[in-house]
Amino acid sequence: MAEPSSLPPAWLEAARSAARDLGFGTDLAGLSPERWAQVSAAAGDTMAARGTVPPDWAAELARQAGRPDGGELARDEADAKLAAEGEVFGIEDDA
Repeated sequence: MAEPSSLPPAWLEAARSAARDLGFGTDLAGLSPERWAQVSAAAGDTMAARGTVPPDWAAELARQAGRPDGGELARDEADAKLAAEGEVFGIEDDA
């Protein structure tokens, strides 16, 4: 049985929309790690503009998207971008 998601469906839709807007198509699981990092960062930006970003969002979004790598590169790049914009992260995000 699949594990329930801690992210609302809007997160996955934001990732699909970002992938389409970037010209990468909609196969999120098949994107290269570099392209996934771009898509994940864009989805994170979109969702941050809508409200609070949970600390484990990148890994959970990667899981929802069927990413085999767990989205670690995307999480690092997206967290760096949000931090540069003044977003505050908890200690567990840096571990």
